[in-house]
Amino acid sequence: MKRKIIINILAGFLFASCNSWLDIKPKLEIDREEIYSTENGFKDALAGCYAKLKHDDLYGKTLTYDALEYMGQHWEAPEGEMRVLRQLNYESEYAKSIFKNVYSKMYNTIAQANDLLRYLDEQGGEVITTQETFNRLKGEALAIRAFCHFELLRLFGQVPLESATIQVSLPYAEIASEEQVPAYDYATYTEKLMQDFTNAETLLSISDPLMEYTYAELNDPIKLWGDNHEDNGFRRLKFNYLAIKALQARFYLYIGDRQLAYLYATEVINAQVHGEPVISLSLADDFSNKAYTLPSETLLAFHVYDLDKKVENIFEGQNAISAAESKQKMITDVFINETFDNRLQLFEEQSLAGGGSTRKVVLKKFLQDDQGLGLENNQSVSAADNYVTMQMVPVVRLAEMYLIAAETASNLQESNRLMREYKGSRNLHHTDYTSLAERESDIMNQYHREFWGEGQMFFTYKRKMTESMLWGIMRAQEKNYVVPLPDGEF
Repeated sequence: MKRKIIINILAGFLFASCNSWLDIKPKLEIDREEIYSTENGFKDALAGCYAKLKHDDLYGKTLTYDALEYMGQHWEAPEGEMRVLRQLNYESEYAKSIFKNVYSKMYNTIAQANDLLRYLDEQGGEVITTQETFNRLKGEALAIRAFCHFELLRLFGQVPLESATIQVSLPYAEIASEEQVPAYDYATYTEKLMQDFTNAETLLSISDPLMEYTYAELNDPIKLWGDNHEDNGFRRLKFNYLAIKALQARFYLYIGDRQLAYLYATEVINAQVHGEPVISLSLADDFSNKAYTLPSETLLAFHVYDLDKKVENIFEGQNAISAAESKQKMITDVFINETFDNRLQLFEEQSLAGGGSTRKVVLKKFLQDDQGLGLENNQSVSAADNYVTMQMVPVVRLAEMYLIAAETASNLQESNRLMREYKGSRNLHHTDYTSLAERESDIMNQYHREFWGEGQMFFTYKRKMTESMLWGIMRAQEKNYVVPLPDGEF
């Protein structure tokens, strides 16, 4: 069946910052030529892409702490609609509606990025004041396009193994158009992804403020740039230079290029500015300050307004309880009786809704408010601190780079060196691996501890085509890892 993606580009601008002309003209009659007649218009278009990615159907919910975590077997669903996701069954109308929304919103985000890229090339040089700003806008738009296509590949694409028997062709949209987007086989699709990532990396390597400042310095752009901070604000949360390198490490690991995965991961780990590390692993402070999303090591994140309120009904309700029957069971199954691991602070036991003696494990990662963060009761959280520590959904963190580098290192000595540093940040002692099997088993275990609630476990299982998931209620087959493409037209 043919699938046609009808592009709704202008809708994205409705989520961007409101300029006076946006307030005057009817929303559906906004003229692109007017939008792209000013530098601020281009920036608003980019802001619209970020706004789309934060939607509940994408990283505001579905692809982080909700549907993907059921598929990764981290949440229990004894009955109801979400149980079909735990069963990796995508044929129910409920499951189809979830993935149809993901598919359409991803491609509409891509469409807006493509619209921005088109006008950057056609008239951006006339209205954008500096080459650095032009490069940054184009680099971020290319990175967003690549990121969205990669996520579509991870969800709807075939298993990335030579043994895969289910072949999937996916549309790769490179222009903003209402014409049918051509679909490509796995090899061609991944080649296009590589090129977009490379082009984005090249542009930002010469224009990103991250080349001059560490992540700690970029925490507060107002301090660095004053009233002009909008141009460079909160670079550490955006598709910056290091975030793109980190996504490339994830991408190459996913498609099985271990050499390039190791190269990009170690480049992120070893990045320095003026002799200082650009970013370091979170230590005990983040945990003790209740910054449970570990913002100090986050490479890319989306700020979701009222995130803590959104997740309250989920994490404290009947459905989104850990598949672990108790915290002790979790410690036994996941933490291997290592009771000093800092990440155990992310979980607590609560009584089930309705009372009674039965208790379940609840994730606290996103249950944050401005009363925490180690502050006294009479203090408040600054706007900058709020933005980079709370209501934040991490997309890529430095911890993942350590795990990728350790998994793809050419020898166990290097893997052990990396894991000693990584585990030390989690208050753990590392026992050196003596075999590749030990390394693989331990790193898989660390993915469970590290990325609970971040939507990564299902994709980790998928790239290995794991049959037996931890706490899985069925044995997974290849078909369970390939979400069917939506029917019909969009």
